[in-house]
Amino acid sequence: MVSGFRQHLYPHRQPTNAVLEERVAALEGGTAGLAVASGHAAQVIVMHNLMTPGDEFVASRKLYGGSINQFNHAFKNFGWNVVWADPDDISSFEKAVSARPRRSSSSRSPIRAASSPTRGGVQDARKRGCR
Repeated sequence: MVSGFRQHLYPHRQPTNAVLEERVAALEGGTAGLAVASGHAAQVIVMHNLMTPGDEFVASRKLYGGSINQFNHAFKNFGWNVVWADPDDISSFEKAVSARPRRSSSSRSPIRAASSPTRGGVQDARKRGCR
């Protein structure tokens, strides 16, 4: 545990969440963990750490409908744009990643993401040579 890390988090945290976060961090070899109440909350937290206004990201068309709605509408309020790709055609991800030049002020690394198990998965674009 990073010295003083826990004391700087939200002070009204539920103790069970703190234990879960610490144990998951230990299992993953991480410094700390964060448990949230929903996948949408997790997506917002992750993207806020990776994206800046004007950035784009590539997502599968076969995501859960709530994620599609969040990406198409709510994320636009942060200035982020989604580029949709077909998970049944990996070249659509390659085209989406290379379709627009990378902005010099931010790094756009492909993120491996799992979609709904019943809708199909997403491959890691880096394995296919995308940068």
